[in-house]
Amino acid sequence: MVSTSTKWSLLAGVYAFLCGVVLLVVLSPVSDTLVKLLGLPEGYSAVLLAAPVLVVGAVVWWAVVEWREAYTYPLGAVYGLATALATATVWVLVFAAVWGVSLVLAGGILVVFVVAVTVPAGLVVGVPLMAARRLTGGASTGPDGVPR
Repeated sequence: MVSTSTKWSLLAGVYAFLCGVVLLVVLSPVSDTLVKLLGLPEGYSAVLLAAPVLVVGAVVWWAVVEWREAYTYPLGAVYGLATALATATVWVLVFAAVWGVSLVLAGGILVVFVVAVTVPAGLVVGVPLMAARRLTGGASTGPDGVPR
């Protein structure tokens, strides 16, 4: 039997992946360019670039929320932020491996752009997921029994 924490962690990974795909479709000129630079198949740029989020999102949700058993809205935002930053880091490392650190540094404006777009999106994305978690019996309560 799979625990509730594991189910929510996996759901968080899938949810973050889907949110990432939507964001990358909106930013298709950028995502299409990044996929071309990496030599990946061009028809699925949003799915390919969001793929690491499946794992990153699940691991981060477990580490930030489920492991602590803390179901607060600020932690939902932290989850989104950490997932966005970790995924951006994965892709920076992939680009550095493919093109070299000097080219990644030279393309720093693109890295800044990606982080500037994904961080606010991540902050927003984590809150509705936390709301769903709280509504299904995961709300943390204080000593007075009032949900935090």
